Amino acid sequence: MRQHTEELLSRFNGVKATGPSSWAARCPCRNDDSNPSTSITEAGDGKILLYCHRGLGCGAKEICEAVNLTLRDLIPEEDRSRPMDTYDDKPVKRDAKPKPKPVAKVKPASKLTLTNTYDYTDEAGNLLFQKLRYVNEEGKKEFRQRKPDGAGGYVYSLGDTPKVLYNLPSVIEAKKKGRSIWLVEGEKDADTLIALGDTATTMPGGAGKWLPIHTEALAGAKVDIIADNDEVGRKHAVAVLKELSDAGCNVMAWVCPTHKDITDYLLAGGDTMDLEQLVPDDSDRIPLEETPDAEFEEPVEPPPTVVEQVDERPKGRTCRRMRSSTVRTSLSPPPEPTVPRTRVALLSGSHLLMRYLMILMTG
Repeated sequence: MRQHTEELLSRFNGVKATGPSSWAARCPCRNDDSNPSTSITEAGDGKILLYCHRGLGCGAKEICEAVNLTLRDLIPEEDRSRPMDTYDDKPVKRDAKPKPKPVAKVKPASKLTLTNTYDYTDEAGNLLFQKLRYVNEEGKKEFRQRKPDGAGGYVYSLGDTPKVLYNLPSVIEAKKKGRSIWLVEGEKDADTLIALGDTATTMPGGAGKWLPIHTEALAGAKVDIIADNDEVGRKHAVAVLKELSDAGCNVMAWVCPTHKDITDYLLAGGDTMDLEQLVPDDSDRIPLEETPDAEFEEPVEPPPTVVEQVDERPKGRTCRRMRSSTVRTSLSPPPEPTVPRTRVALLSGSHLLMRYLMILMTG
């Protein structure tokens, strides 16, 4: 026991040794401490540690003041010339076994269900790369990207492959013929509208990943943007709306009155005729923060386990052009020539019979 420790112990009542260099004593900050609650420990470097287990606001400083000492009196006299900025008043547990280092748990590879394979091609229809959509065992979607390796296989890294728009040949054709083009956020939504007979596209990187090559492909076209019904989707749509407007496009932006995206909206019985024009507020004009495009820049190995492909597109919905008087009907079977209408689909008797036979065949 060092001299400064002996001097401190002499100022406490009810001192009892609890170890070779540790003691318990009554807390001098109160008069009702019949069961000694103050721990006193002399550390290996001579520093004295004080701790009151009552936890009622009396720390080392208050304990020292109660016995007419200061925090500096808790260190050996030869060390008192050094600066003393902080003081740790937590008790030291003697002979405590060191805690083993935590072992990182390796999460087993999740089984993935392939739901869609999206082909990205050049204007002539030549495959540039594919985007694969999976759903894991927790129901969350995951993506993989790959490009042809020239030997009948694939490389799971895109490198400098042009990140063209989805469904590019149809987009170029619609642009030349002056037809309107739906621009959505995600291949699933684009396929939903394509299956209804419309021209639709999306960018491969998701919201915030609009590139000059996309603006160039649509420059001068008639474009209807459908924003995802959330903050990120609205910000993205507003930014793309400005890019395409500056590029000479006849462009408008819409949002579903309910549900997050156009596929969910159509599945719930909605119709493109009921889309609401997106009127951006000040927060929508704040640009999205740029994030690393790891989805395309980092090599990604193919998934370990894949089960059957699932088609998640809506069946049997109607789709009405927001800026057209014609009607697109039915995802499958192929429709009869459409007829003008305003609110209600007018289907011929033969068309209804064909629909009924198709239901019997598939049901």
